[in-house]
Amino acid sequence: MREDTEIRKCNIRVTPKRGEKLSETLRRFRKITEKEGIIKEIKKHAYYEKPSDVRRRARVRAIRKAKAEELLRNSPPPKTDKDKDKETMRDRR
Repeated sequence: MREDTEIRKCNIRVTPKRGEKLSETLRRFRKITEKEGIIKEIKKHAYYEKPSDVRRRARVRAIRKAKAEELLRNSPPPKTDKDKDKETMRDRR
């Protein structure tokens, strides 16, 4: 087995509380598994993905992130209440 492969063992137990409905218990279980990222991990490993596809997806994600950061850097600063007041005063004239 490769060294960079991480194996996570998760033992999640959800015991129903007294008087709790089954649907509520299942909801708590789903919430815990979602918080731990277990479902996401299972879906991620449901099918084999070629290493080149993994790298390509990571590269595309990095490009999108860089573009988003660039847009944020180049956008004008948000208007404050003071700026809004100045505009309304100008409009009234």
